[in-house]
Amino acid sequence: MPTLVPLTSYQYEAGSCTLKLVGQLSALSQLSDRPVLRRSRFQIQLRHGAGVPPEPTAIAAGRLVLELSGREPQLSELADVVRRYVQTYLHSEAITPVQAVSRGKTSLAPVGLTRHRLELAELDTATRPYAVELSTLQLADLAEVLEQADRAVDCLPEAVLPKHRAVPDRGCPVGRLGSGCSSGRCAR
Repeated sequence: MPTLVPLTSYQYEAGSCTLKLVGQLSALSQLSDRPVLRRSRFQIQLRHGAGVPPEPTAIAAGRLVLELSGREPQLSELADVVRRYVQTYLHSEAITPVQAVSRGKTSLAPVGLTRHRLELAELDTATRPYAVELSTLQLADLAEVLEQADRAVDCLPEAVLPKHRAVPDRGCPVGRLGSGCSSGRCAR
């Protein structure tokens, strides 16, 4: 009978953005100065902030501009893109950065002085890109919750397992192909 591992959840908020992290508390937490989650999942909700005119699609979705969920690799990818874009935006000589920042299937690019286009693959299917325009305030809120989570919790990366494992032929003695092979594939 499998043992049940309790899930731990954390929530971070900044203005119009909420980030929820859920995962199993790793034994490494005892050695770390902050909790370490394994098998973590996240959910981000980005709403219209004060003073931001809602778009028609956002009104239909209950004032949500963005709602996405996924696992640790997608969260790391998103956090890296947002962090690098904000750094580029802050250190730019021009008023707006002239280039997009991307990693994997996630990218962030300027649309104008106060708008930014976030593109990412749909996390459920990972086939077609999903794009949303964010105001500078919404981008700052998203960056803040990602930074809060980064300072408070460590998420273990998911191990990438091979899809197919090679299984040795048990009928062939190790080092001696042919004589004891039951599969008929070995050279005689």
